[in-house]
Amino acid sequence: MITIPALQLSELTYQIEAVLKDRFEGQYYWVVAEISGHKFQPAKGFHYFDLVEKQVGSTGLKAKISAAAWTTGARQISVFERITGQRFTDGLQVLIKVSIDYSPVYGLKLTLLDIDAGYTIGQLEQQKQATLQRLLTECSAYIQKIGDSYITVNKQLPLPIVLQRIAVVTAQTSAGYQDFHHTLLNNQYGYHFFIDTYFTTVQGEVNAAQIKERLLDVFTSGKPYDAVVIIRGGGASTDFLVFDTFILGQVTAKFPIPIITGIGHQHNETIVDLMAHTPLKTPTKVAEFLIAHNRVFEDRINLLQHKLLVKVQQWVADKKSELVTTERQLLHEAQAGLHRYHRELDAIGHELTIKPAILFNSKQKDLSNINHQLRFSGYRLLSHERESIQGLEKLLQVLHPASILKRGFALVSYQGRITTDASLLPVGADINVLLDNTNISTTIKAKQPADERSTDL
Repeated sequence: MITIPALQLSELTYQIEAVLKDRFEGQYYWVVAEISGHKFQPAKGFHYFDLVEKQVGSTGLKAKISAAAWTTGARQISVFERITGQRFTDGLQVLIKVSIDYSPVYGLKLTLLDIDAGYTIGQLEQQKQATLQRLLTECSAYIQKIGDSYITVNKQLPLPIVLQRIAVVTAQTSAGYQDFHHTLLNNQYGYHFFIDTYFTTVQGEVNAAQIKERLLDVFTSGKPYDAVVIIRGGGASTDFLVFDTFILGQVTAKFPIPIITGIGHQHNETIVDLMAHTPLKTPTKVAEFLIAHNRVFEDRINLLQHKLLVKVQQWVADKKSELVTTERQLLHEAQAGLHRYHRELDAIGHELTIKPAILFNSKQKDLSNINHQLRFSGYRLLSHERESIQGLEKLLQVLHPASILKRGFALVSYQGRITTDASLLPVGADINVLLDNTNISTTIKAKQPADERSTDL
């Protein structure tokens, strides 16, 4: 068995340290990589993280190395975050200046010395522009670009004259939502809003699908919302990357209800902002916009009310003026009419003082004539009636039974009654025959028809 001299681990690591130090000491390198596994120690102000390079078209790693940012590097990271408005965190593509360090205890590590803010901004902007171009290409039916402005179906929707029924897409623990709700609830005009919340995670590119699902929930709810509000609090730029995704840009652009955004990004607009109907900076700004929009409607109503009041007052004043004019005309016409009627009454009164005497005399003459005519007519009527009565008296005398009997006629009575019908007198009946001054009682011996009677009678 061959005996190989063994080294202590420290001796080996010292040799590695010496080789690396000899090769890399005083050397600095600008490296493009992605941040992963980031940790920050606030007490010391140090950052610990991994730098990774992923294989193209997959999530597999091509390279990975530990790194740290000490006092100098931490200071540069703070500057970077201030310039970009973005946190130094996982998933961020960076261009950093590093040195290579090796420790027998802690192993190989890169030390961050500087970070290029412009590179990261450029990478994010490049990614954003690529997404916008894809939206223009694949969604040309409802997204167009005119100059520097994006024209979408959502932007062209008319806002209702009053925004009161609101669907809010936000995080359940969002401080921005609390600000939004507080501002609406305590508005100085006392406006009442009906708010439905659709909670979701509003940061991280992987949550874009979840936000889209909440928007679809709003649409399928069937509720007549006036607007949809997408809000979240402030944060680093990487927190807003979800709003630069293709799927959220697409659904926002063609959403059939006006979308108002208040994502909290102070530096620039996200793709969702560009596609939405009304982009605003913060949730509070969105609440103020809703209140101001409704105030415009109220001001318009108040203005119309004022104009209507002025019109009514003007109309009333005109009618009063017309009434005064009409009253004066009526008064004048009434006075003229009264004067005319007074003259007519005077004339009638004068006629009435004269005409009664004339009429009385005329009527007196008429009555005198009538009296004379009545007397004459009465006398003549009485004379005529007297003559008629005298004629009737003479006729009665001629027709009196005594006169008839004197002319040779007789009255036959049977059973106390005068009869002229021989058929009522039976043979053997006792009858009375009254002649002039003589009453004969006899019995009927026989009867025969008048044409059989003797002509000697």
